[in-house]
Amino acid sequence: MSPRAGLERAQPGCAWLLLLLLLGCRTVSELPQVDLSQPGWRVLQGQAVWKPNRDALELSGEVLWAANRDGRYLLQFLKTPIVLVEAQGDEERWQISFPAEGRTLKGSAARLPSRQLGWLYLARALRGEKSGGDWAFFRKGEKWALGNAQTGEMIDGYFRP
Repeated sequence: MSPRAGLERAQPGCAWLLLLLLLGCRTVSELPQVDLSQPGWRVLQGQAVWKPNRDALELSGEVLWAANRDGRYLLQFLKTPIVLVEAQGDEERWQISFPAEGRTLKGSAARLPSRQLGWLYLARALRGEKSGGDWAFFRKGEKWALGNAQTGEMIDGYFRP
């Protein structure tokens, strides 16, 4: 059998294998825009200080936390009127955006996000989940703090009653 004849016989099998691989790889879809006027949302607002890493300057701003009974959530850190960070998700997926940088990352809730995405770990902690990894979360009343000893990232703040 010539090498060309073997290749011709393998092509249909390769096409099926490629099709199966493509169908098995599912990208995480974009989360829909959150509408806090819909029923089921509990919204808290307050102030926060964010230190993105050990060497960074601290940024202070407003923080908004919204959680819905159906499992959806939204966490925003802003310097009015500019949203600096927006983290949102549901039971199946998460998404974090840095609008000033034009950057959005997303993933499956089954996979923990990069340990450098503290806002997603804060959202997990505010939902009552374990923060996980190198993150430590503390809460006392309306005050809370999240820190990562490895990266030096720190977010602390409070929600107004």
